[in-house]
Amino acid sequence: MKNHHPILLLVTLALATTAPFSTAQAQQLSESRLAQLLKRFPEADADGDGKLTQQEFNTARQQFQQARQGNERPAAAAVQTKPGFDPGWEKDDFPPHAVSLKTPEEIMAIYKRGPRGQTPSGVGEALSFPKPTEGIMRIVGTGHSFMKPGYVTLPVITRAAGFEQPLSLHLGGGIKGSTRYKWEQENGIFEFDHNPLPKLLTAISNAEWEAMIWGPYTDDRPEFYTCWIDFCEQYNPGMKFYLSDAWPAPGQVLSLIHI
Repeated sequence: MKNHHPILLLVTLALATTAPFSTAQAQQLSESRLAQLLKRFPEADADGDGKLTQQEFNTARQQFQQARQGNERPAAAAVQTKPGFDPGWEKDDFPPHAVSLKTPEEIMAIYKRGPRGQTPSGVGEALSFPKPTEGIMRIVGTGHSFMKPGYVTLPVITRAAGFEQPLSLHLGGGIKGSTRYKWEQENGIFEFDHNPLPKLLTAISNAEWEAMIWGPYTDDRPEFYTCWIDFCEQYNPGMKFYLSDAWPAPGQVLSLIHI
């Protein structure tokens, strides 16, 4: 549960290199740049007049620095909060009844007994696809509401390009689409103790796939992803993993570029 993978470091570096402005740029910003930043970070407009001044930006930057150093959110800097996940994540192993520990046949049987996983309108419930040609990847994925438009649009785009995109998804709104939430839900552990819904675990363990996509969520930890990576590698060695951040939070961006 606590293994670390190079893919997670690469994801962090990718986010850092795509940040909207650098430390040097933040020293003195032009009016046009301040206007751009206001669109990205409207909460920095302290007086709510629709304009972002250099002073307001500097103040917001300082608040985020302090919050990052204290490992707390700017809006709750004085409030101590507990982790929003089950303490079972701190242990070395998942509970013995976790679905991911069962055989592919047992996982399939559990899935067939339960309700179907949430899937966007227009996307099929297929758990396997024939091997595509010309390098097309068969993809499994989780994600929250910000991910749904992309998942719905991707097949439309690929269809226009002349091929069908094989997808098997398990989505949910907000935290219900996070990698942690879906792992617990699919396995029937922690919050979903003995009540599993193993849609993707069934697909991954009983068919061939080339890639998995996730939508990150607030306070994610490496182990929320490595559990999926380990399971995928067990049944489909060499799978590729992609993190699609539909809308990075201002605090995440600012903390990555250390301002």
